[in-house]
Amino acid sequence: MIIVDNPSSASQEISAIVADYPAARLVQPSENLGFAGGMNLGIRHTKHNFVFMTEDDIVLDKRCMEQLLQASIHNDGLSFFSPVMYKLESAKPHFSRGTIDASAAFRLRAEAENADNLPLVYPTGYVAGATIFGPRIAFSMLGPFQESFFMYSEDVDFSLRVLRAGGRLWMVRDAKSYHFEPPTDVRPSAKIEFHKVKNRMALHILHDRQRSLPRHIAAQAVGVLSAIASGDLERATASVKALAWFAQNITRLRQDRTRCAVEEQTLRKVFRIDESAV
Repeated sequence: MIIVDNPSSASQEISAIVADYPAARLVQPSENLGFAGGMNLGIRHTKHNFVFMTEDDIVLDKRCMEQLLQASIHNDGLSFFSPVMYKLESAKPHFSRGTIDASAAFRLRAEAENADNLPLVYPTGYVAGATIFGPRIAFSMLGPFQESFFMYSEDVDFSLRVLRAGGRLWMVRDAKSYHFEPPTDVRPSAKIEFHKVKNRMALHILHDRQRSLPRHIAAQAVGVLSAIASGDLERATASVKALAWFAQNITRLRQDRTRCAVEEQTLRKVFRIDESAV
């Protein structure tokens, strides 16, 4: 077990807890790498054939890992798997599968249906970054996450790249995870707003949706004006910073798109995926 702890006020407490588990290995970067960078760092420290990525607000059913491994044995090739996610307190479905609408600014359409009557393993168009299981070699070759995203939408980008390479994404019905329910009255911080806005724009470049990009940028500009008009200067400032970040990084994002295309082509060769079927 690899535990990545981005530095925080809780780091000392986390070190003490991990010390009680000899089988666990603690990795502490010198700076906060964000969700994307932290997950990538953890994968670079793994040596086993399979990797399961999860985070600290997820609780796994005791048979979750067993069910994911069994599903992977019967569905080989370039495949990634996710457990069905439930709300921890109410045990109601939280995420049972999802699709990504690239024509609508990469909006994620997540479903929370009762999975009991669904097949044991069924397809999905998206897997949540909090619970992804798959072959280490494929994770490593995919990155897996764009570290410039820092947090939010990195799993949208990952899911799209897997599918574009000819891979498959699966939900495993009897693999269950439980998500701590976040408070509903807490407003997202300016930092979160910044990353959400910049990453949504980055997806347009990384996944070649540049024709719809001007319309999306215009919508963001209207959002800034609306925020200013309502007196929400914090949100307006975060969005302006995101637009500036995008303008400064657009060349690098195009280079990343080229690099990703090469990685995906290599994956197709490694996993013997027919180019014509992609």
